[in-house]
Amino acid sequence: MAGMRKMRQYGWMGLLLASVFITGIVWQRVMTPRVVNPVSPVSRVAMSDPVDPGTSLGGRLAPNFTLTDQFGQAVSLSQFRGKVVVLAFVDSQCTNICPLTTMTMLEALHMLGPQAASHVQLLGVNANPTATSVADVKNFSQLHGLEHAWLFATGTPAQLTPVWRRYFIYVQVVHNLIDHTPALYVIDTHGREQRIFLTSTHYNVVGPEASALAASIARYLPASLRPAHLPHIPYKPTTYSPSSPVTLPRLTASGQRGRVTLRPATPRLTVFVASWAPQAAQELTLLNQVQRALPAIRITAVDVGSTEPRTNAIFPVLRAAGRLAYPVVLDAAGNLAQAYGVADIPWLTLTNAHGKIIWSHDGWLTTAPDLEHAVALALSTSP
Repeated sequence: MAGMRKMRQYGWMGLLLASVFITGIVWQRVMTPRVVNPVSPVSRVAMSDPVDPGTSLGGRLAPNFTLTDQFGQAVSLSQFRGKVVVLAFVDSQCTNICPLTTMTMLEALHMLGPQAASHVQLLGVNANPTATSVADVKNFSQLHGLEHAWLFATGTPAQLTPVWRRYFIYVQVVHNLIDHTPALYVIDTHGREQRIFLTSTHYNVVGPEASALAASIARYLPASLRPAHLPHIPYKPTTYSPSSPVTLPRLTASGQRGRVTLRPATPRLTVFVASWAPQAAQELTLLNQVQRALPAIRITAVDVGSTEPRTNAIFPVLRAAGRLAYPVVLDAAGNLAQAYGVADIPWLTLTNAHGKIIWSHDGWLTTAPDLEHAVALALSTSP
């Protein structure tokens, strides 16, 4: 299979550092006593409700900056005075948490409705110090349905670094792995920082997080533009499990066609993908070879819908992949991905006949034989 692409990781150390940065923001910028979110974003990850309701920042003036957007034009934060700005720090090559951030932004805008949304500016700042070209931010925007829905600003590392510092964004590259604070700011119509959110790593919280973000945005819109009603989407832990049957819609190149039940009766290789995953069509085609080589296992590809820019985004990929020897199903809300512990896209998971996860892998393997060998080895060594 295609060579491993560079992957982004957001482990506990990254989350801990993110919490330290958020604590620093609140400590430095809250000048008078007030009630703030008593639960840090880090501790929330381990709680039953991983949705960050946001932390108050006290209304300090947001630092201005001028960078270059995905169209090659200069863009400054100050030019959006009069609008509520949703400012996110996004890695231009990210395949894990950043698509959740951008989907949350798009969903929140949709919840607000067109009139309110016309007074909101979605703005991204590149948090990748090694992929900083206009082509990089344009490609990310196109893949995630954002090209004309936001402005994604980039610059040289020397231009980006002061912006990260002023917004307390931790960025580090170690062995080609990029870690950054997944922060999202709500800036009011007067250019003042009002609230900060940290994107959860859970694939099934986009709806609830978008609901919380939309409510925060609405608070800073002019009264005449605030929606009379906003949907409140509570977080519901997934009830899916690798050891229990799960029935999901089946996807084909021409649309949804029936449903498929995944049962733990035989070993299964579950491949979590999305339309924007690198070389998705090629890799789905090559999985036919793996299925033929390992007839004792069942392969299932899962489209993680909570990261998709459109409900039909996967269909062109399936058309390009051609006839597949295994089913492709839709995980619309990301509940199956969460149950399987998915931490990146693509993500491979092997379960035994009892539904126990015995092997997982982040990203495509180098070749189909490599995948066949890894699966066979995991099955032979599993108790």
